[in-house]
Amino acid sequence: ERRLRLPSRKALEGVADMYRIHAKGSDDRLRACALAILVVTGFRVGELLTLPLDCEVTESAGGKVRYGLRYYKEKARGAEKMLDVRWLTATGADLACEAITEIRAITAQVRERAKVLEQNPGRVPLPGYQWSDPMSPQEVAKILGLECATSAYGLPRDKVPLHQGNGKSFFRAGEVEAYLLSQRVPCLWTLDRKDGTYQMLSETLFIAFQRSFQSRYGANPLLVEPLKFGPLNSFLVGGGGTKSAFERFGLCEADGTFCKMTSHQFRHWLNDIADKGGLPVDLQTRWLGRENVQDTQAYRHATVEERLQWVKNGIRNSEICGTIANVYFALPEEERDVFLESQIQAVHFTPMGLCIHDFAIDPCPYHLNCARKCPDYLRTKGSQQEHQNLIQIQRRTKQALGIAQAQVSAGNGETAQAWVRHYEETLAGVEAALAIDDDVTISDGTMIQPFPNHPSRFQPL
Repeated sequence: ERRLRLPSRKALEGVADMYRIHAKGSDDRLRACALAILVVTGFRVGELLTLPLDCEVTESAGGKVRYGLRYYKEKARGAEKMLDVRWLTATGADLACEAITEIRAITAQVRERAKVLEQNPGRVPLPGYQWSDPMSPQEVAKILGLECATSAYGLPRDKVPLHQGNGKSFFRAGEVEAYLLSQRVPCLWTLDRKDGTYQMLSETLFIAFQRSFQSRYGANPLLVEPLKFGPLNSFLVGGGGTKSAFERFGLCEADGTFCKMTSHQFRHWLNDIADKGGLPVDLQTRWLGRENVQDTQAYRHATVEERLQWVKNGIRNSEICGTIANVYFALPEEERDVFLESQIQAVHFTPMGLCIHDFAIDPCPYHLNCARKCPDYLRTKGSQQEHQNLIQIQRRTKQALGIAQAQVSAGNGETAQAWVRHYEETLAGVEAALAIDDDVTISDGTMIQPFPNHPSRFQPL
C-alpha cells in the first residue's frame, strides 16, 4: 500500500517533459515551474503556494556555497508560522533557481498590480479613469480583459448598470470599480504569520491575475489572487471536465494509459530516494520539515527485501568489507549464497552508518552506541554525514570523560572509574571509525567494519 503512493517513472518523466517541452502559455508555465520546485523540495502544497518572493537563501559553510529556499512550515509546533530553510543538492539548486527566475518574470506585471491594490485597500483603481468618467462597452471589455465589447453587456446589471446618453450606451467608472471591489479576494495577504504580521500578495512568489486559469474567460488584469491548490491540482490530475496536463500533452504509461500523479507524490518520491540512499530517519524527518520521527515511517517505501538485497549485493560486489565479507569469500562458491541468506536477516540505517544486527534474535547490546566496537556496525568510507556524527560523538564524549576524570580526582570511587573506562572505550571506537576515511587502500563509498579484531558472531566459521 505504501509503494502505491510512489509515482511511476513515466509520470516523473512526463512532468519533466511538461516543464521542458510542452507547457507554453504563462498559466501553464507558472504551474509547470511550481511542479519543478516540488520535484526538488518535496514541499507540502501549502508550503509551496505560500513561498515568499525572496525565498532564495545562499550561504557559505566550510568553504562550500549552499542554496536553499525559505518557507513557512505548515505543521509547526505553536501558533506562529515558523520560517525554515529547505537546503537543496547542487542539481536541485540549479532547477529551483531556474524555475524561480521564470516565476518572477511571469508574475512581474501581476506583482505591480498587487502593489496598487495594497496601496488602495478600499478600492480597485481603474488606470486612466476617474470615478465619474463614462466608459464605452469596448473600454470596459478592454480594461477587464474580456474577449470583445459584447462581453461587457454580460456584466450583472444590478451591479454595473448600463446607461444611455447622446444616443450611446455607456458604463460609469465608479460602478465598474465597485463591482470589481465586490469580486476582489477578501484579503490582500496570503499568509497570517500569527504574530500580528501578514505576507502580502506582492510579497508572495505564486500570484496571478484573476481568471488566469479559466480557459472560458480572459484573465482580469485589474484583480490579483494567489495561486491556489485547485488550479495546480487540475493541471496535474484534471477533473470537473478539465483534462490533466498528461492528457493534454499525450504523456502515457507503457501500456498506453495516461500518466497519473498527485502533488503529494513528489514528497513520497523524494523521501524514498533519501531512504534508499541510506539517509538516517531522523535526518529525513528534519529535512522534510516534520516534527515527529514517527511521521516519517509512512514515507519509507523500501521493503525489507530491498534493503537486504542491497546489503547482500554490496558484499558480493566487495562494496561491503569486514568479517562477514571475509567469511563469504573464504567459503566455496556454492555455499556463499546459502551463508548470506542465513546470516543477513536485518538491515538498519543509523546516524553513523549501517547496522545488520537482527533484533528478532537478540536485543541490541549497544543501543546506538555503535562506536563501542559493535561487530554489526559498518562504516561508509567518505560519508561526510557519518563523519560529522562521529565528530559530534567524539566532542561530547571528551567533555563527559573530563567530568568523569574530575570525579575520580575528587575521590568519588569506582562508579566514576567505570564511566572513565566507558568513555575511553567509546573514544577508541570513534577514532577507529574515523580512521576509515584516512585509509587510502579503501575506495570512497565502500562500507567496512571498523573493528576487525573485535570478536564477531561469525568468527567461529
